[in-house]
Amino acid sequence: MTMKTDADGHEEFVNLFEKGLSFTKEILAENERLRFRMATLEAEVELARRQSGTAGPAGDPLVDSLRRQLAELEAERTRLLSSFREVETLNRDYQQRYSEIENEHNNLAHLYIASYQLHSTLSFREVVQVVSEIVINLIGVARFALYLFDGKSELLEPIAAEGVELSALRPIDLKDPIVGKAARTKERYLRDAAAPATGPVAVVPLATLESLVGAIVIDKLLVQKAELSPVDFELFNLLGVHAATALSSALLREQTGPEGQSLHLSRARALLA
Repeated sequence: MTMKTDADGHEEFVNLFEKGLSFTKEILAENERLRFRMATLEAEVELARRQSGTAGPAGDPLVDSLRRQLAELEAERTRLLSSFREVETLNRDYQQRYSEIENEHNNLAHLYIASYQLHSTLSFREVVQVVSEIVINLIGVARFALYLFDGKSELLEPIAAEGVELSALRPIDLKDPIVGKAARTKERYLRDAAAPATGPVAVVPLATLESLVGAIVIDKLLVQKAELSPVDFELFNLLGVHAATALSSALLREQTGPEGQSLHLSRARALLA
């Protein structure tokens, strides 16, 4: 199976977007062409009507010719009017679909960027910074805290925060009814919209299949952000797994020292044997 590179994925993404844009432009151009043809036909029909009324008595070859021309123009106008209405309907449908596709592309771009950034560094400090930037800039959060799980004390320890002093935060026990429960069960918590505006807006547990790594506790969204959107939930899913993996990998590599920074081929072969 051939794996796509980042460049291939980016090029495919751009090509898809450009195809959608080109198709929509073609529909709009066809719409304008029909508008112009309709206006021209209206003028031709009106001229034919005037000419047929002043050309002469019934049976006159010129009158008969003009009337045939008028009937043909009327028929063409009716046909074009029907086509115009169909294109108008298609135009509205495609404009709506174009808007939806554009939003989907933007959402995919956000997810792609977030995923790429999380795995672009092996520095623990930089991974923490990337997680913070994703939460602040892509989700739109005004106040949150990032906690790391300490297996010895079985507490969630705060390691980074925005909108609140890190020193003001305290460790959270896994017995805590909201944050602790979400981390312990590895299930995301979202505050009910109908519930009182107290406690966290959301808790995103960071966990691998094997272990709990930490949690993101969101307390306040940006003023201009009324509520969480579907793409925010996708970012939560991405953070829940990818941020957990990136954080634990970076921390383990830095804890192992210089020797842990290189790959050992013999060890790799032994693991595959």
